[in-house]
Amino acid sequence: MVEESRAKEIDEGANISSGGGAQYYFVDRDVLDRLGINQYKPKKGDNFIRVVTPNKKGCFGKKIWQHTNVGANGSTYLCMQETFNKPCAVCDYIAELRKQNVSNDQIKPLLPGLRILLFVVDTTSRDTEDEGAKWFNCPPAIYSGICGASKDKRTKEIIDVSDPVNGCDVEFVRKDKKGNPYSDYSLGKISSIPREWHEDLPPFDDVLLIPSYDDVERIVKGTPASKDKDDRDKDRDKDRGSRESRDDRDRDRDRDRDRDRDRDRDRGSRESRDDRDRDRDRDRDRDRDRDRDRGSRESRDDNRDRDRDRDRGSRDDNSDQRDSVKKKMEEIEEKRRQRNEQRDD
Repeated sequence: MVEESRAKEIDEGANISSGGGAQYYFVDRDVLDRLGINQYKPKKGDNFIRVVTPNKKGCFGKKIWQHTNVGANGSTYLCMQETFNKPCAVCDYIAELRKQNVSNDQIKPLLPGLRILLFVVDTTSRDTEDEGAKWFNCPPAIYSGICGASKDKRTKEIIDVSDPVNGCDVEFVRKDKKGNPYSDYSLGKISSIPREWHEDLPPFDDVLLIPSYDDVERIVKGTPASKDKDDRDKDRDKDRGSRESRDDRDRDRDRDRDRDRDRDRDRGSRESRDDRDRDRDRDRDRDRDRDRDRGSRESRDDNRDRDRDRDRGSRDDNSDQRDSVKKKMEEIEEKRRQRNEQRDD
């Protein structure tokens, strides 16, 4: 059974549209690089992905609104108003332009556009699966295609493709054409996935790059940075460098502490083994001494028993000898008595 808010999001997601342009620069790549999460890009032809998510409810991705073509360099920034309902320098600038009756054609490039941040595993092959989860700047067309394929047209049953046990792969085709190049969405067989694919995924908000209102305002209006601003930037960079240096030292210290702990544990294990060996040797020596003492006692007992048997044998021989002499004497006495009786007759 698909979680209720997840089912509702999938049902509504089948009809999602972009509402404007989109670019690829809305995530903090430094954070993702440290986490070992690379970017996924669909290739021409057949594509096979498994959607994984840290979200337990609702959308299995993160809907992101962006402003593109900002400033002379055409930079891209998150729209803070649409994404987080917070003040957005670009939206405020658009409002100013409209008050000045600037044409919609000039404003249109600055309007926010939708993208969906997803985590996916490329299931094309065993090698791509071994690369683990990747972040995907998913176009609304693909998100809509995934959600559309997740609903059975006959039974209206919803399938949560991101479920780690009852989910399934998503298949689609990228064609070399203008407009929407993605099509032919379908779902693979329901199957479970390895725990390492979906465990320990960061929350989506933790990998978003949050812009500074002042910085974006200056760029969108083409205002050069002030001396104070440059100084603040330098101080901020210096502070960031100091923090990174402290972080490096903390990591080194933690690594050294872990190494010392492992070494102490190994030493403890060796000492424990040595103590057990010594105890075993001591017990073996004690058993050997006890066996030797037992052997000596048994030998003495054997000698004593042998002497006693010998003495008993000597006494028995003497008794037998006395009995033999007594018997002979009785025989002699009986013969003498018989002769006397014959003489008297």
